[in-house]
Amino acid sequence: MESINWDAAKVFSDLGQWLIMGAFAIYAWWSRRNSDNGKTLNGINNRIDGLDKHLAQVEQTIKHRPRHDDLDKLRTEMTHTNRELAEVSSQLKSTTALLNRLHDYLLQERGNR
Repeated sequence: MESINWDAAKVFSDLGQWLIMGAFAIYAWWSRRNSDNGKTLNGINNRIDGLDKHLAQVEQTIKHRPRHDDLDKLRTEMTHTNRELAEVSSQLKSTTALLNRLHDYLLQERGNR
């Protein structure tokens, strides 16, 4: 029967131990790296989702803002309203003048009695 070379067995055992420890170290590094990448990607996805929501709100706001043709219609209506207001103002001036004359007449008539 041959005797076992314990020195060679110790070398192979040490080599196997180093290989197993190396494999664990690589696995730990790889899983940590993937975990960090996943967290980073989740953070980026959350920021993109927030920006998408904000962009949708801005688009909705812009969609309901008046356009140039709406502003032109508004200006036209305001011009028309200003003209009518000028007519009413001129009629009011003449009515006020007539009312003042009637007031003076009535005051004079009352004073003559």
